[in-house]
Amino acid sequence: MHKFISTFKSSKYYPYTVYPFQQLSRLLIQAILNQWIKCSKIAIQYYNHKQFDLYPTFQNIKLNYNQKINLTFFEQLSKLLPSHSPYLNVLEPCYLWAQNMTHLFLKIKFTTKIDIPGAQTVNNFQINITEPSLYIEAYSFELLNRYVLRIKTYKFMNPTYFHYKFVELGQVIIEILKSPSPYFWKNVHSNIMYNPPNQYIWWDMYYQYRGQLEVAFGLLEDTENKREEMERQKLSEDLKMRESKKQYKKIKEDNQELYKQLYCRYCNPLDGDEWSSWII
Repeated sequence: MHKFISTFKSSKYYPYTVYPFQQLSRLLIQAILNQWIKCSKIAIQYYNHKQFDLYPTFQNIKLNYNQKINLTFFEQLSKLLPSHSPYLNVLEPCYLWAQNMTHLFLKIKFTTKIDIPGAQTVNNFQINITEPSLYIEAYSFELLNRYVLRIKTYKFMNPTYFHYKFVELGQVIIEILKSPSPYFWKNVHSNIMYNPPNQYIWWDMYYQYRGQLEVAFGLLEDTENKREEMERQKLSEDLKMRESKKQYKKIKEDNQELYKQLYCRYCNPLDGDEWSSWII
């Protein structure tokens, strides 16, 4: 351990000192397996400074030393890695969604299609809710994948009241409070017609709240009918208004033509500026 510290301390204080990549990689693996926090952080900082990509090294640790490492410690260290790497495939995970009148439910599977096996475990799982949008990010060191999901949601969410949990096969379930609530969403996306290939209906959850949703469908249908009736009435009133304006314009034009004819027929100029009286 002392030799390890002296090695990386020397690289810290003498930045032009160069050590073989494989040697430093073995030292980092040794530090992580022994849970040497300070040593591991010094090594990662050194790699980042030298722009050495650590993702293959972390993949090696997960594949070959998974039973020996402390997962919490590994998770903590993995957060020190840069978010981008040429070794990483950036993918959008598939997800199932459902709702009741108060909450939105999501089930994320870390693969591109629901029928394709995904990552069994993920690291650095992040969820960020800003009222009209949802951002999810996670990493798979076994597959060297970075999963990113961005959704501009149909309505607002409450960023304070949500929770998530990991379930079988590395999937994660998320429950988020709607704001306003209760409220029925036509789609999880702000664009109600948008249906991406990685989006699915979470039917099990849907049937669990089917009673609430049927009531919501009824209320929604009544609301839509009332809205359509109001739009029809407004359209009818607009048509009547336009028709009245047309009639008024036509009457005005006819009157102007009549006045012109009367003027030409009964008013004839005489000598100079004098005008004749009406001809009877």
